[in-house]
Amino acid sequence: MTIATNATILRYEADTDKCWVIIPNAGSNGNHLVFFGSTNWDGKQSGSLQEREVDGESWKRTQDKERKGYKKWEGVSFDTENHVVVQSSSSTSQPKSKQRPSFWYRINAVETEEIEAHLADIRKGLMDNEIGQDYVDEFDSMKLVADLRSGSVSGSQEYRESPLLVLLLFSLKRKLGTKMMISDDNNELLPESFKEMSEMAISIRLFIPMPGSQVIIPPAHEAIKELGVAMLCIGKPIDLSKIETSSQAAFF
Repeated sequence: MTIATNATILRYEADTDKCWVIIPNAGSNGNHLVFFGSTNWDGKQSGSLQEREVDGESWKRTQDKERKGYKKWEGVSFDTENHVVVQSSSSTSQPKSKQRPSFWYRINAVETEEIEAHLADIRKGLMDNEIGQDYVDEFDSMKLVADLRSGSVSGSQEYRESPLLVLLLFSLKRKLGTKMMISDDNNELLPESFKEMSEMAISIRLFIPMPGSQVIIPPAHEAIKELGVAMLCIGKPIDLSKIETSSQAAFF
């Protein structure tokens, strides 16, 4: 564990629970290191946060976060080695843990066979994808998958059951359209765009290697696109280099 002595640690606890950390001049060429993501606080440490470098004035960036509702997180430190916020050894009080939101859904006028066929297509997509193969067992064990296969048309699922849930719900909404309504317990609808949805999935730490896995997980944004294609959330990109043509026309 390596504790940053000059880190500013902020936490946002309004509609979501996330944290933000900045370490001035710790990056390359005098840039600052910023760490961010869902708090996932268990009473002792947060979840592993994403990292990026930023430039500009560090105090201005902190001020901007505070204007958006972030507040200084007391009684904690930042471990730069593991990218986690940790309980300070000198603190006498523990920051509170916050319940993650859950999603509820309702499906109208859809045959169970149609949903079963879509679930089968998703599973096949995962099996055929190098990254997706690591998530097949998790997909099979999801309570939401079992409920849908049994014909349940409404219910709630919590993030902590499986962050894969967000991808699955997005895929189902894309397939069923207006037949399916999805919202969280703050009455906020599931994002309509894959970009917004992927940010949500990343923030809840979807991309963590399974125990014993030898697969090297690529950067989150790259991985989520792969899984998005595998789970039928988005279409597969066209590889123009593989288009065969006898003409001499150029593609732009």
